[in-house]
Amino acid sequence: MKKILKELLLGIEIKKIYGSDDIKVTGIYDDSRKIKKGGVFIAIKGDHVDGHDFIHKAIDKGATVIVGEIEPDGHWLKNSVYVKVKNTREVLGPIAASWYGNPARKLHVIGVTGTDGKTTTSTMICHILKNSGKKVGLLTTVAAKIGGEEIDTGLHVTNPESIELQRYLSEMVKKNLNYVVLEVTSHGLDQGRVYGVDFETAVLTNITHEHLDYHKTKQKYFEAKLKLFKMVKNFAVINNDCPYSKKIIDRLSKDVDVITYAIQNNAQVTGSEYKKIGKYYTFKVSYKENTSDVKLRIPGEFNMENALAAISASFAYGVSLDECAKFLRSFSGVKGRMHEVKNKKGLKIYVDFAHTPNGIEQSLKFLKGSKRGRLISVFGCAGERDVEKRILMPKTSVKLSEISIFTAEDPRHEDVNDILATMEKAAVDEGATQYDEMFRCLDNGTGEKRNKKQRENKKRFYKLVTERGEAISYAINEVAQSGDTVAIFGKGHEKSMAYNGKEYQWSDFDAVKMALKGKVKVIKKR
Repeated sequence: MKKILKELLLGIEIKKIYGSDDIKVTGIYDDSRKIKKGGVFIAIKGDHVDGHDFIHKAIDKGATVIVGEIEPDGHWLKNSVYVKVKNTREVLGPIAASWYGNPARKLHVIGVTGTDGKTTTSTMICHILKNSGKKVGLLTTVAAKIGGEEIDTGLHVTNPESIELQRYLSEMVKKNLNYVVLEVTSHGLDQGRVYGVDFETAVLTNITHEHLDYHKTKQKYFEAKLKLFKMVKNFAVINNDCPYSKKIIDRLSKDVDVITYAIQNNAQVTGSEYKKIGKYYTFKVSYKENTSDVKLRIPGEFNMENALAAISASFAYGVSLDECAKFLRSFSGVKGRMHEVKNKKGLKIYVDFAHTPNGIEQSLKFLKGSKRGRLISVFGCAGERDVEKRILMPKTSVKLSEISIFTAEDPRHEDVNDILATMEKAAVDEGATQYDEMFRCLDNGTGEKRNKKQRENKKRFYKLVTERGEAISYAINEVAQSGDTVAIFGKGHEKSMAYNGKEYQWSDFDAVKMALKGKVKVIKKR
């Protein structure tokens, strides 16, 4: 495929073009290593690497057009056209959209953002619309679903970069899809990865503590999320239980119709009477004069909130409340979201992606309310990320779990022991005691008997286990007894662990399966 450069630059604010814009180009790239002859290289300033430093390499590989922010080197102009713009990140999305024929304009695009629940809510919306007879695509941090094909979107991902995102949307158009549900992250919004996408509907799940390592302040994090609602054209679906809801609604265009949902506060769509009946988790949903009983196979009151968001979004596309309730009954959930691993040890074992203070709290509250024995949580805090979470998450865990096992979760270039030391201090400050084998049988009627005062004083424990595979095996084989619940948080669907700039193959599911066989999953670091 070839296109004329000036066609790709339509609507782009350009400072100056050095050369002719009437030339044919063969592709667009933001990675100089992937350049092919006749391509356009867009130099992006990243957090760690500046694409402008690789312009000469891009030209050597055959780039005939460079889009950058700095003044061009005279040597560059001998073999390429240079397009100077104010911000290359802001133009990358629109240029990519033009290259792929502006696919979002041919789709009803539903964007879902928030701190927690984005993937589940996005998948629920897709499920409802698909069952209502609509041709729907899905793009989340877990997978892209295009027609009958499911594509893994990567190891550690937020939104795909603009070029890849537009390519996915283009594939959906080619497959004759009419709708797409797109999970939208704060990084994707702040870095302009979704520029060039026309959002018809925007959905807010919630805004809680997350990504302050990147955004620095809660206000900037909120402003990143707000960008989606400044872009939306027709409908905004807002969680009225979120403290930021009014701020978002006040900033919406007057042309945007608002649908609110809530469990605690007043809203157009409300949920109540959550309970477990048989194999289903049931609740009532009310909208205008209508009420319907919704049954979900997936657990957790937070999933009632996700369902309310999905139902509210579906109203914008003509799906009735009763139809939503009917379709959600067959929703099987998302891998790595409160995913139960069946076993013969008499344990309840869950793998869950919760990796924020709110996510951990909501998950543990649900498990605490449904458990028979003790609740044992296993999780870590990521390296080179929001350090405040290393205090908030352990404190929450020791409040709600009998035993908290702290371990590795993508340490990256940090020493995992330093991370665990911070988590340990938070647990101790909250009154937890280091777990020891002598406490293993407390309150289970066997082993060494201890008096009532000792049992009361020793009811919250923590343990540090550096390697994640060992921590999971330790929880299942050394700590848990029949009737206990083991919850493994933070990785969920992810397929890698990051150490020292390298991604190593990893799966919590595999680690659990090995632990159930008495083995330990090990990462052999290079």
